[in-house]
Amino acid sequence: MTSPSEKLRASILQQVGEYYQAAFPHKKFIPGESPVPVSGRVFDAEDVQTLVDSSLDFWLTAGRFARQFETDFAKKLGKRNAL
Repeated sequence: MTSPSEKLRASILQQVGEYYQAAFPHKKFIPGESPVPVSGRVFDAEDVQTLVDSSLDFWLTAGRFARQFETDFAKKLGKRNAL
């Protein structure tokens, strides 16, 4: 059973995805015409959703996302642990 807070979180994250689409519409790249910035932000809807998801937990330091990264990174390296 899904709790009210889980339903609300899912709704917020869906709306964040919609916000991303509206605020950062995809622009077609045309070789020789489109500018290529030498630096800048590169992110997608999932990045923004993950940022908001983390902030809803109010983790201002390492939290569940850091634990998941450490677990996945250790597996990729063939190690038991990674920090």
